Amino acid sequence: MNEHIENYCVDYIESESNPQFAILLKGEWGCGKTYFIKKLISKYEKKGQKIQSNEIVYISLYGIGQISEIDERLFQKMHPILSSKQFKFATGFIQSAIKAGIKIGSNGTVNIGGIDLIPRQKIKIKELEKKLIIVDDIERTSLLPSQIFGYFSEYLYQLNMKLIFIGNEEQISNIDDDMNDYRKIKEKTIGVEFSIKPEIEKAVEYFIEELSLCNDTEYIRNNCLGAISILNCKNLRTVRQCLYNLKLFYMALNKEMIEKHDEKLSKIFICLFIQKNLNIISANPNGMTVIFTP
Repeated sequence: MNEHIENYCVDYIESESNPQFAILLKGEWGCGKTYFIKKLISKYEKKGQKIQSNEIVYISLYGIGQISEIDERLFQKMHPILSSKQFKFATGFIQSAIKAGIKIGSNGTVNIGGIDLIPRQKIKIKELEKKLIIVDDIERTSLLPSQIFGYFSEYLYQLNMKLIFIGNEEQISNIDDDMNDYRKIKEKTIGVEFSIKPEIEKAVEYFIEELSLCNDTEYIRNNCLGAISILNCKNLRTVRQCLYNLKLFYMALNKEMIEKHDEKLSKIFICLFIQKNLNIISANPNGMTVIFTP
């Protein structure tokens, strides 16, 4: 269903020319946008690909309230060691030493033992050259959409880089922003946009493999697809949460019980978990659980 989108994204990512525009992947919450992009970029973890995984920078804007925080998240992804708690502790120590009179370089770095340490976590623009930047959850931030696109549009024209935005555009329209400004900056930044559709069967197989549930996964796959169909669940996030918790449930049981009742246990667990997440199951005031059949 999303194969043509995947093919286009691969061509875009691997193109040697500079497109100077971004891609927007949009769709409802839980439809599989993040699953789609993570599955797509997982191929670049293998050797021999046109680009390497270290050339891909994935960030989420969830909870971000200031433009400067985008810089910080980009820095954290590109410099995981410098962003670690241990390094921050060391940096705090270094900054204290600086106050005590240690010499600082002209570029703001501190040199100890021949190693330059940078106390501030700020991305250098040139570091984004020839990178693929993936920006997820563009509607889950208090920043205005026009601010987000405006921030990244500068990089698009200055650098040879690729950029993919991911978000629920229906929710963007509810944000207090001037939609005319949004459309203008979007037209300037976004060259192509696609709507992602849930691919339930592929997603279930991917989640089962990703989570390494057990050796015999056919019955889990069938029970999961059956529950999804009956309950009309289209939220892939719910499906992954269900399978993740099923794995934890199995880990809490003894081996004998799993071997004897594995198929029935998985069917019951999957049905109840999905119904709970879809609010088909609710607790009444007396503490009783009521199950509403779809």
